[in-house]
Amino acid sequence: LSLLDTKFVIKHDAKNRRLLQTLDQTIGQEDIYHKKVYIDNVYVNFTRRWFYSCNNLNSIQINGIDGVVDTCQMFYGCDALTYLDVSGINTSNVTNMEQMFANSSDLISINLNGFNTSNVTNMRYMFSGCNGLQSIDLSNFDTSNVTNMESMFGYCNSLQSINLSSFDTSKITNMKSMFFRCESLTSIDLSSFDMSKVTEINSIFSSCANLQTIYVKDEAAKTKIESSEGFPSTTTVIIGKP
Repeated sequence: LSLLDTKFVIKHDAKNRRLLQTLDQTIGQEDIYHKKVYIDNVYVNFTRRWFYSCNNLNSIQINGIDGVVDTCQMFYGCDALTYLDVSGINTSNVTNMEQMFANSSDLISINLNGFNTSNVTNMRYMFSGCNGLQSIDLSNFDTSNVTNMESMFGYCNSLQSINLSSFDTSKITNMKSMFFRCESLTSIDLSSFDMSKVTEINSIFSSCANLQTIYVKDEAAKTKIESSEGFPSTTTVIIGKP
């Protein structure tokens, strides 16, 4: 690790590999006053909490991260970030993305091109509290192994458009508060969602005051959603595609 001016530089070095694998929280603590981070071809297993609450950080350039299995809270609370490009992270072996972008309140856009989620099991609170996001396209997400999506988009107050058309939810058991307080949503298409294994669903659409229409796959999904705690009385659930 080395500091260049105001930029925090992380480069791959065989001698540093052991250090990089135990960096949990270290970057967040040491880099709290830096505004820019550059990551150059790093091999590391855990990026958990790397940039946790780096409130001054407004630029992260990722030129290759490989070997990662856990990205939990990696960008949690990065309040000054408005744009984030994570296409340089090889996520093919990642299993845990809990709170990966959570509470990065000014984040407007995320480049998720090439984002491989095929082995992820936990997406709990992944985008929760991203108040600046107005739209997000997750149509490239492979969620076939995910079991937990609790509050995945909770408190995304500005979210108006969301593409979940590729979501495979056949293993999901927990959707509790998944869209809690998504106050700007007026319509959402969940017609591809298999909710047969979902057992935790309370507050899935609680406090979604402007939500008018939800499209679902079948009667079973319709019943689960309508009977969930806090379901808006003014929202209509329709079986079928928009």
